[in-house]
Amino acid sequence: MSGTTDQPRLSTQYDEEEATQILAGHLESLGARASPDRAAAANLLFAETAALCRELKYEVKLADTLELRTGDGHAAHAWYAEGDIFTVGSFQARRTGDPRPLPLRFNPVTRRLEGLEEDSYRVPVPGQPRARRSAKAVLAQALVAALSEQAQEHRHVTRPDTGYSTR
Repeated sequence: MSGTTDQPRLSTQYDEEEATQILAGHLESLGARASPDRAAAANLLFAETAALCRELKYEVKLADTLELRTGDGHAAHAWYAEGDIFTVGSFQARRTGDPRPLPLRFNPVTRRLEGLEEDSYRVPVPGQPRARRSAKAVLAQALVAALSEQAQEHRHVTRPDTGYSTR
């Protein structure tokens, strides 16, 4: 067998879905976390999520980061750094909480990010392994969690009728 990659691939006779996942997982573990393909997948994820959020009437800013705002001053931010996507919330431009990395991995076969968990939302196809959770669902859940935490934290900090702290 030759080690060159420019030869056409032979037609396969053996099922290679699991082997593909094993090999893709190995590539991920080798440290290709900040690859250009992974960064491109993150940018595509941000662009698609921003479009979906705009469609649902959220206030959205997309530049180097993805920012989702509510009308009451709360915001959730997501950004890509060193091979990971992070989220954090803010209230009136002040960060609240610590940045959290999302549980995503890059699949070099599909060149897309995907969740680490199996997708319990989709019905599995008989005879095939369960799909991984959608990266967009993982990001959406993290953004909503950041918005919800900020709203809850703000409610506990001051009483709207007096402005006094509730702590």
